[in-house]
Amino acid sequence: MAAAVPRPPDPLALRRAPSLRAAPMPGPRDPMPVVPPPPETVEVHSRRVWCDGGEGALGHPRVFLEIDARGYVDCPYCDRRFRLVGDGGPSGH
Repeated sequence: MAAAVPRPPDPLALRRAPSLRAAPMPGPRDPMPVVPPPPETVEVHSRRVWCDGGEGALGHPRVFLEIDARGYVDCPYCDRRFRLVGDGGPSGH
């Protein structure tokens, strides 16, 4: 039995399958995407904070965060922002 000769790829395949096409690149006149503000900002007096989502059973696991030189930290789960008010003291107390 003779081996089957492979067929060349169909040049119209990309036109028929839009999911295979790359998304268009933004042009010079397209507006820049706007980053939304954090959903909630909490002012704190300590550099060490914790977040559990604040919604009881609907929250997220408790995470402990530390505010750095920027003066704020965002929760990796719920995006809540903790902003340091004052200097936070040497040990955060």
